[in-house]
Amino acid sequence: MKKLFCFLTILFVTTNSFSNINTFKVMHYNILAKHLGNNFEPWFMYSDLMEGDEYLDKCDLVKEIMYCQDCNGGYLYPSLRKIVDRLKLGSNGEYQEDTCQNPYRDLFDCKYLQSLMHYQNEYFSWKKRLPKILTRIDSENPDILSLVELDAVHEIGSSLQEKGYQFVYAKRPKSADGIGIFFKRSLFSSEGHDIIHFKSGKENHNRIALLVRLKHQSSDAHILFVSTHLMREPEDLQKEGLRVQESIQLLNKITSIADKMTEPYHVIITGDLNADQNSRTLEVFRSNGYKTATQKNADLITSVTCQRKMKLDYILFNSEDYFLEVTNLSELMNVPNEGPIPNKTHGSDHLPLVANFKY
Repeated sequence: MKKLFCFLTILFVTTNSFSNINTFKVMHYNILAKHLGNNFEPWFMYSDLMEGDEYLDKCDLVKEIMYCQDCNGGYLYPSLRKIVDRLKLGSNGEYQEDTCQNPYRDLFDCKYLQSLMHYQNEYFSWKKRLPKILTRIDSENPDILSLVELDAVHEIGSSLQEKGYQFVYAKRPKSADGIGIFFKRSLFSSEGHDIIHFKSGKENHNRIALLVRLKHQSSDAHILFVSTHLMREPEDLQKEGLRVQESIQLLNKITSIADKMTEPYHVIITGDLNADQNSRTLEVFRSNGYKTATQKNADLITSVTCQRKMKLDYILFNSEDYFLEVTNLSELMNVPNEGPIPNKTHGSDHLPLVANFKY
Protein backbone atom coordinates (compact mmCIF):
# COMPACT_ATOMS: atom_id res chain seq x y z
CA MET A 1 0.00 0.00 0.00
CA LYS A 2 2.90 2.32 0.75
CA LYS A 3 4.05 1.99 -2.84
CA LEU A 4 0.63 3.20 -4.05
CA PHE A 5 0.69 6.45 -2.09
CA CYS A 6 4.40 7.28 -2.07
CA PHE A 7 4.69 7.90 -5.79
CA LEU A 8 1.34 9.57 -6.44
CA THR A 9 2.55 13.14 -5.98
CA ILE A 10 5.68 12.49 -8.04
CA LEU A 11 3.52 11.03 -10.78
CA PHE A 12 1.32 14.11 -11.01
CA VAL A 13 4.32 16.39 -11.41
CA THR A 14 6.31 14.36 -13.90
CA THR A 15 3.79 12.77 -16.28
CA ASN A 16 2.60 14.39 -19.47
CA SER A 17 -0.87 15.92 -19.61
CA PHE A 18 -3.99 14.36 -21.10
CA SER A 19 -4.44 17.39 -23.29
CA ASN A 20 -3.65 21.07 -23.29
CA ILE A 21 -5.93 21.54 -20.30
CA ASN A 22 -4.59 18.43 -18.56
CA THR A 23 -7.97 16.96 -17.53
CA PHE A 24 -10.17 13.92 -17.98
CA LYS A 25 -13.84 13.44 -17.14
CA VAL A 26 -15.33 10.63 -15.04
CA MET A 27 -19.05 9.80 -14.96
CA HIS A 28 -20.84 7.36 -12.67
CA TYR A 29 -24.48 6.43 -13.31
CA ASN A 30 -26.92 3.94 -11.80
CA ILE A 31 -29.19 3.62 -14.84
CA LEU A 32 -32.00 1.56 -13.23
CA ALA A 33 -31.78 -1.82 -14.93
CA LYS A 34 -34.16 -2.63 -17.74
CA HIS A 35 -35.61 -5.52 -15.74
CA LEU A 36 -35.99 -3.38 -12.59
CA GLY A 37 -37.87 -0.49 -14.17
CA ASN A 38 -41.26 -1.46 -12.78
CA ASN A 39 -43.64 1.06 -11.24
CA PHE A 40 -45.57 -1.85 -9.72
CA GLU A 41 -42.89 -2.34 -7.07
CA PRO A 42 -43.37 -0.85 -3.58
CA TRP A 43 -40.24 1.26 -3.76
CA PHE A 44 -41.83 3.12 -6.67
CA MET A 45 -45.64 3.03 -7.15
CA TYR A 46 -45.71 6.58 -8.54
CA SER A 47 -49.24 7.91 -8.81
CA ASP A 48 -50.84 11.33 -8.87
CA LEU A 49 -53.75 10.04 -6.76
CA MET A 50 -51.96 9.73 -3.43
CA GLU A 51 -49.63 11.82 -1.33
CA GLY A 52 -48.09 11.71 2.12
CA ASP A 53 -49.18 9.15 4.68
CA GLU A 54 -51.77 7.56 2.41
CA TYR A 55 -49.10 6.76 -0.15
CA LEU A 56 -46.66 5.39 2.43
CA ASP A 57 -49.35 3.24 4.05
CA LYS A 58 -50.20 1.69 0.71
CA CYS A 59 -46.53 1.02 -0.04
CA ASP A 60 -46.14 -0.66 3.34
CA LEU A 61 -49.13 -2.89 2.60
CA VAL A 62 -47.70 -3.87 -0.77
CA LYS A 63 -44.41 -4.80 0.90
CA GLU A 64 -46.40 -7.02 3.26
CA ILE A 65 -47.97 -8.69 0.25
CA MET A 66 -44.67 -9.19 -1.50
CA TYR A 67 -43.14 -10.99 1.46
CA CYS A 68 -46.17 -13.13 2.32
CA GLN A 69 -45.03 -16.78 2.33
CA ASP A 70 -46.81 -20.08 1.86
CA CYS A 71 -46.43 -23.11 4.13
CA ASN A 72 -43.35 -24.24 2.18
CA GLY A 73 -41.56 -20.94 2.62
CA GLY A 74 -42.16 -19.75 -0.93
CA TYR A 75 -43.43 -16.29 -1.73
CA LEU A 76 -47.14 -16.16 -2.50
CA TYR A 77 -46.81 -12.83 -4.31
CA PRO A 78 -43.17 -12.31 -5.36
CA SER A 79 -44.08 -9.03 -7.03
CA LEU A 80 -47.02 -6.72 -7.26
CA ARG A 81 -47.00 -7.36 -10.99
CA LYS A 82 -48.32 -10.88 -10.40
CA ILE A 83 -51.31 -9.51 -8.52
CA VAL A 84 -52.00 -6.98 -11.24
CA ASP A 85 -51.75 -9.72 -13.85
CA ARG A 86 -54.62 -11.52 -12.09
CA LEU A 87 -56.92 -8.58 -12.75
CA LYS A 88 -58.65 -8.39 -16.10
CA LEU A 89 -59.90 -5.28 -17.83
CA GLY A 90 -63.63 -5.83 -18.36
CA SER A 91 -65.81 -4.56 -21.20
CA ASN A 92 -66.85 -1.61 -19.03
CA GLY A 93 -63.24 -0.44 -18.77
CA GLU A 94 -62.87 -1.50 -15.15
CA TYR A 95 -60.46 -4.09 -13.82
CA GLN A 96 -62.15 -7.34 -12.90
CA GLU A 97 -60.78 -10.23 -10.86
CA ASP A 98 -60.25 -13.51 -12.63
CA THR A 99 -61.21 -16.84 -11.14
CA CYS A 100 -58.04 -16.95 -9.03
CA GLN A 101 -58.99 -15.32 -5.75
CA ASN A 102 -57.05 -12.20 -4.81
CA PRO A 103 -57.27 -11.57 -1.05
CA TYR A 104 -55.90 -8.05 -1.48
CA ARG A 105 -58.45 -6.82 -3.97
CA ASP A 106 -59.34 -3.79 -1.84
CA LEU A 107 -55.87 -2.40 -2.55
CA PHE A 108 -56.47 -2.06 -6.27
CA ASP A 109 -59.23 0.19 -7.43
CA CYS A 110 -59.51 0.93 -11.12
CA LYS A 111 -58.34 4.55 -11.03
CA TYR A 112 -55.29 3.72 -8.98
CA LEU A 113 -54.28 0.90 -11.30
CA GLN A 114 -54.68 3.15 -14.29
CA SER A 115 -52.54 5.81 -12.61
CA LEU A 116 -49.79 3.29 -11.88
CA MET A 117 -49.90 2.07 -15.45
CA HIS A 118 -49.73 5.63 -16.80
CA TYR A 119 -46.49 6.25 -14.93
CA GLN A 120 -45.20 2.85 -16.00
CA ASN A 121 -45.80 3.52 -19.69
CA GLU A 122 -44.62 7.13 -19.67
CA TYR A 123 -41.57 7.01 -17.41
CA PHE A 124 -40.55 3.45 -16.53
CA SER A 125 -40.75 1.61 -19.84
CA TRP A 126 -37.34 0.82 -21.29
CA LYS A 127 -38.42 2.20 -24.64
CA LYS A 128 -38.82 5.63 -23.02
CA ARG A 129 -35.87 5.42 -20.64
CA LEU A 130 -33.09 4.15 -22.92
CA PRO A 131 -32.96 7.26 -25.19
CA LYS A 132 -32.79 9.52 -22.12
CA ILE A 133 -29.92 7.51 -20.66
CA LEU A 134 -27.94 7.49 -23.91
CA THR A 135 -28.61 11.19 -24.50
CA ARG A 136 -27.36 12.01 -21.04
CA ILE A 137 -24.15 10.05 -21.55
CA ASP A 138 -23.64 11.73 -24.92
CA SER A 139 -24.15 15.19 -23.43
CA GLU A 140 -21.53 14.60 -20.75
CA ASN A 141 -19.10 12.84 -23.11
CA PRO A 142 -17.07 11.23 -20.30
CA ASP A 143 -13.61 9.80 -20.85
CA ILE A 144 -14.29 7.03 -18.32
CA LEU A 145 -17.82 5.86 -17.52
CA SER A 146 -19.16 3.65 -14.73
CA LEU A 147 -22.61 2.13 -15.23
CA VAL A 148 -24.29 0.01 -12.54
CA GLU A 149 -27.55 -1.92 -12.86
CA LEU A 150 -26.52 -2.57 -16.45
CA ASP A 151 -28.44 -5.42 -18.08
CA ALA A 152 -29.03 -4.04 -21.59
CA VAL A 153 -25.39 -4.73 -22.38
CA HIS A 154 -25.83 -5.14 -26.14
CA GLU A 155 -28.00 -2.05 -26.60
CA ILE A 156 -25.86 0.31 -24.54
CA GLY A 157 -22.53 -1.36 -25.27
CA SER A 158 -22.94 -1.32 -29.05
CA SER A 159 -24.10 2.30 -29.00
CA LEU A 160 -21.07 3.42 -27.00
CA GLN A 161 -18.65 1.29 -29.00
CA GLU A 162 -19.77 3.15 -32.11
CA LYS A 163 -18.78 6.36 -30.32
CA GLY A 164 -15.27 5.21 -29.56
CA TYR A 165 -15.58 3.40 -26.24
CA GLN A 166 -14.20 0.06 -25.17
CA PHE A 167 -15.72 -1.61 -22.12
CA VAL A 168 -15.44 -4.36 -19.55
CA TYR A 169 -18.58 -5.95 -18.12
CA ALA A 170 -19.20 -8.08 -15.03
CA LYS A 171 -22.59 -9.63 -14.27
CA ARG A 172 -23.92 -10.23 -10.78
CA PRO A 173 -24.07 -13.99 -10.15
CA LYS A 174 -27.77 -14.20 -9.28
CA SER A 175 -29.21 -11.25 -11.18
CA ALA A 176 -29.71 -10.15 -14.75
CA ASP A 177 -27.73 -6.93 -14.31
CA GLY A 178 -24.15 -6.04 -13.53
CA ILE A 179 -21.47 -3.38 -13.86
CA GLY A 180 -19.83 -1.87 -16.94
CA ILE A 181 -16.73 0.31 -17.12
CA PHE A 182 -16.35 2.16 -20.43
CA PHE A 183 -13.31 4.13 -21.56
CA LYS A 184 -12.34 5.97 -24.72
CA ARG A 185 -10.10 3.89 -26.94
CA SER A 186 -8.34 7.02 -28.19
CA LEU A 187 -7.17 7.85 -24.66
CA PHE A 188 -6.87 4.62 -22.69
CA SER A 189 -5.91 1.00 -22.98
CA SER A 190 -6.78 -1.74 -20.51
CA GLU A 191 -4.03 -3.57 -18.66
CA GLY A 192 -6.41 -6.11 -17.17
CA HIS A 193 -9.30 -6.31 -14.76
CA ASP A 194 -10.47 -8.04 -11.59
CA ILE A 195 -13.93 -8.89 -10.22
CA ILE A 196 -14.85 -9.18 -6.55
CA HIS A 197 -17.82 -11.26 -5.43
CA PHE A 198 -18.65 -9.95 -1.97
CA LYS A 199 -19.27 -12.63 0.64
CA SER A 200 -19.96 -13.22 4.30
CA GLY A 201 -18.18 -16.49 4.98
CA LYS A 202 -19.47 -18.79 2.24
CA GLU A 203 -22.62 -16.76 1.64
CA ASN A 204 -22.58 -14.78 -1.59
CA HIS A 205 -24.12 -11.29 -1.32
CA ASN A 206 -24.97 -11.15 -5.03
CA ARG A 207 -22.97 -7.91 -5.04
CA ILE A 208 -19.78 -7.28 -6.98
CA ALA A 209 -17.05 -4.78 -7.76
CA LEU A 210 -15.26 -4.40 -11.07
CA LEU A 211 -11.67 -3.09 -11.07
CA VAL A 212 -10.02 -2.12 -14.37
CA ARG A 213 -6.36 -1.13 -14.71
CA LEU A 214 -6.14 1.62 -17.32
CA LYS A 215 -3.14 3.22 -18.98
CA HIS A 216 -3.30 6.63 -20.56
CA GLN A 217 -1.72 6.11 -23.95
CA SER A 218 0.12 9.38 -24.49
CA SER A 219 1.34 9.99 -20.93
CA ASP A 220 1.84 6.42 -19.65
CA ALA A 221 -0.06 7.41 -16.50
CA HIS A 222 -1.99 4.63 -14.75
CA ILE A 223 -5.45 4.48 -13.17
CA LEU A 224 -7.01 1.76 -11.08
CA PHE A 225 -10.66 2.47 -11.81
CA VAL A 226 -13.29 0.78 -9.67
CA SER A 227 -17.06 0.53 -9.98
CA THR A 228 -19.29 -1.14 -7.42
CA HIS A 229 -22.87 -1.46 -6.19
CA LEU A 230 -23.10 -2.31 -2.50
CA MET A 231 -25.89 -4.05 -0.56
CA ARG A 232 -29.38 -2.65 -1.20
CA GLU A 233 -31.86 -0.87 1.10
CA PRO A 234 -29.91 2.03 2.63
CA GLU A 235 -32.78 2.58 5.08
CA ASP A 236 -32.17 -0.88 6.59
CA LEU A 237 -29.51 -0.42 9.27
CA GLN A 238 -29.15 -4.18 9.64
CA LYS A 239 -27.73 -4.27 6.12
CA GLU A 240 -25.22 -1.55 7.00
CA GLY A 241 -22.98 -4.23 8.50
CA LEU A 242 -22.93 -6.03 5.14
CA ARG A 243 -22.03 -2.82 3.32
CA VAL A 244 -19.16 -2.27 5.76
CA GLN A 245 -17.92 -5.81 5.08
CA GLU A 246 -18.12 -5.21 1.32
CA SER A 247 -16.20 -1.94 1.63
CA ILE A 248 -13.42 -3.60 3.60
CA GLN A 249 -13.20 -6.45 1.08
CA LEU A 250 -12.96 -3.91 -1.74
CA LEU A 251 -10.18 -1.91 -0.08
CA ASN A 252 -8.25 -5.09 0.69
CA LYS A 253 -8.46 -6.06 -2.98
CA ILE A 254 -7.23 -2.63 -4.06
CA THR A 255 -4.26 -2.98 -1.70
CA SER A 256 -3.52 -6.45 -3.05
CA ILE A 257 -3.52 -5.19 -6.65
CA ALA A 258 -1.45 -2.10 -5.84
CA ASP A 259 1.20 -4.15 -4.07
CA LYS A 260 1.78 -6.11 -7.28
CA MET A 261 2.04 -3.06 -9.52
CA THR A 262 5.41 -2.00 -10.88
CA GLU A 263 4.00 1.47 -11.62
CA PRO A 264 2.10 3.79 -9.26
CA TYR A 265 -1.63 4.08 -9.85
CA HIS A 266 -4.26 6.71 -9.29
CA VAL A 267 -7.22 5.06 -7.56
CA ILE A 268 -10.76 6.22 -8.39
CA ILE A 269 -13.73 4.39 -6.86
CA THR A 270 -17.21 5.00 -8.23
CA GLY A 271 -20.45 3.39 -7.20
CA ASP A 272 -23.88 3.24 -5.73
CA LEU A 273 -22.84 2.59 -2.13
CA ASN A 274 -26.42 2.61 -0.81
CA ALA A 275 -25.15 4.63 2.15
CA ASP A 276 -25.39 8.25 3.21
CA GLN A 277 -22.52 10.62 3.90
CA ASN A 278 -22.46 9.93 7.65
CA SER A 279 -22.71 6.14 7.46
CA ARG A 280 -20.24 3.59 8.77
CA THR A 281 -19.70 2.55 5.16
CA LEU A 282 -18.36 5.96 4.16
CA GLU A 283 -16.29 6.09 7.33
CA VAL A 284 -14.48 2.92 6.18
CA PHE A 285 -13.33 4.73 3.04
CA ARG A 286 -12.48 7.97 4.84
CA SER A 287 -10.40 6.15 7.44
CA ASN A 288 -8.39 4.62 4.61
CA GLY A 289 -7.54 7.96 3.05
CA TYR A 290 -10.34 8.34 0.52
CA LYS A 291 -12.28 11.51 -0.06
CA THR A 292 -15.60 11.98 -1.85
CA ALA A 293 -15.97 14.29 -4.82
CA THR A 294 -19.02 15.84 -3.15
CA GLN A 295 -17.61 16.08 0.37
CA LYS A 296 -17.97 19.87 0.39
CA ASN A 297 -21.61 19.50 -0.61
CA ALA A 298 -22.90 17.04 1.97
CA ASP A 299 -26.58 17.82 1.31
CA LEU A 300 -26.56 16.81 -2.36
CA ILE A 301 -29.10 14.21 -3.49
CA THR A 302 -28.43 11.49 -6.07
CA SER A 303 -31.61 9.38 -5.77
CA VAL A 304 -35.14 10.76 -5.70
CA THR A 305 -38.29 8.66 -5.34
CA CYS A 306 -41.60 9.22 -3.56
CA GLN A 307 -40.16 7.47 -0.51
CA ARG A 308 -36.64 8.83 -0.30
CA LYS A 309 -34.33 11.66 -1.25
CA MET A 310 -30.82 10.45 -0.51
CA LYS A 311 -27.20 10.73 -1.47
CA LEU A 312 -26.28 7.16 -2.44
CA ASP A 313 -23.80 7.54 -5.30
CA TYR A 314 -20.17 8.54 -4.95
CA ILE A 315 -16.91 9.19 -6.71
CA LEU A 316 -14.01 8.63 -4.31
CA PHE A 317 -10.29 9.25 -4.73
CA ASN A 318 -7.21 8.97 -2.55
CA SER A 319 -5.44 12.24 -3.31
CA GLU A 320 -6.76 15.77 -3.75
CA ASP A 321 -3.80 16.47 -6.02
CA TYR A 322 -5.65 15.10 -9.02
CA PHE A 323 -9.29 15.97 -8.28
CA LEU A 324 -10.71 19.15 -9.81
CA GLU A 325 -14.48 19.51 -9.48
CA VAL A 326 -17.93 17.99 -9.76
CA THR A 327 -19.46 19.43 -12.92
CA ASN A 328 -23.20 18.79 -12.35
CA LEU A 329 -23.62 20.32 -8.88
CA SER A 330 -26.53 22.52 -9.94
CA GLU A 331 -28.53 19.53 -11.12
CA LEU A 332 -27.86 17.59 -7.93
CA MET A 333 -29.08 20.52 -5.86
CA ASN A 334 -32.21 21.27 -7.90
CA VAL A 335 -33.64 17.91 -9.03
CA PRO A 336 -35.22 17.05 -5.63
CA ASN A 337 -37.61 19.96 -6.25
CA GLU A 338 -38.84 18.37 -9.50
CA GLY A 339 -40.45 15.38 -7.82
CA PRO A 340 -39.61 11.68 -8.13
CA ILE A 341 -37.56 10.29 -10.99
CA PRO A 342 -37.58 8.74 -13.55
CA ASN A 343 -39.67 11.43 -15.18
CA LYS A 344 -39.93 13.19 -18.53
CA THR A 345 -36.29 14.31 -18.28
CA HIS A 346 -34.47 11.62 -16.34
CA GLY A 347 -34.33 7.96 -17.35
CA SER A 348 -33.40 6.54 -13.95
CA ASP A 349 -34.27 6.89 -10.28
CA HIS A 350 -30.65 7.99 -9.79
CA LEU A 351 -28.80 11.04 -11.06
CA PRO A 352 -25.34 10.68 -12.56
CA LEU A 353 -22.25 12.05 -10.88
CA VAL A 354 -19.76 13.77 -13.18
CA ALA A 355 -16.32 15.00 -12.13
CA ASN A 356 -13.16 16.33 -13.73
CA PHE A 357 -9.73 15.05 -12.74
CA LYS A 358 -6.24 16.15 -13.74
CA TYR A 359 -2.70 14.89 -14.01
